[in-house]
Amino acid sequence: MDEDHSASDANRASGSKRSFAGVKDDESDISFSKKVSSIDKRLEDCKDEVASLPAFFAAAIEKSKEELVSLVLGSIQSYKDHLASSQNELESEIDKWKSAFKDESFVPARKSPEPQHVIDYIQTLRSSDKSLREELEIAKMKLAIHDLKSQLKTESVKPTNRGTEVHSEQQQQGTTPSGSSRSVAWLEEELRAANARIAELNEYQEVELKSLVKVNEYNRNMVKVILEKLPDLFPPPPAPAPKDDNEQM
Repeated sequence: MDEDHSASDANRASGSKRSFAGVKDDESDISFSKKVSSIDKRLEDCKDEVASLPAFFAAAIEKSKEELVSLVLGSIQSYKDHLASSQNELESEIDKWKSAFKDESFVPARKSPEPQHVIDYIQTLRSSDKSLREELEIAKMKLAIHDLKSQLKTESVKPTNRGTEVHSEQQQQGTTPSGSSRSVAWLEEELRAANARIAELNEYQEVELKSLVKVNEYNRNMVKVILEKLPDLFPPPPAPAPKDDNEQM
């Protein structure tokens, strides 16, 4: 009986070991299945994310295009506004200059104030200013010469009793007063210097006149080129008014 009892205990022990091993295997299978399911879920999520990437990039590119186009259009509009503002300022400045010269006396009657008229008038003013200054200097020199001549004449014919006696004595001795001689020599020297200065100024006037003619010709050519390239800068002069029959007769 003892042998039967020990055999039954052994069978029970082996059966309990087998059932415990089976439980462990079942738990391992369940854990593996959970891991596989988790990995599958992650793979599905990754697939969804990868599938959404083209749409995401397409939307981002489209948005960038819209922003870039909007920026370029804004810059173009800003440049257009700046150009229009500059053009308005230029036209306003041109109108201001036209109105400033329109009623001036140097502009020919019934003609618009062309640039050449303004340039000619300015050149004339500059030439007149130089000429007047030179004429004033010449007049001063002539006046100084006249004063020197008058002084020289006065010194030569100045009558004094003592001077007459001294002059008579010196004539008898064949001598002249050294003071008067130096005065006359100095006056003659001043007269020669004044005449030389007048000749120099006259020569300078001739050179300035030639230079002015060259500058005027250059300005005419420049204005001609400008008017050829920008014909709309100044409007054509108005047509002359028709004469009445009474005026013709």
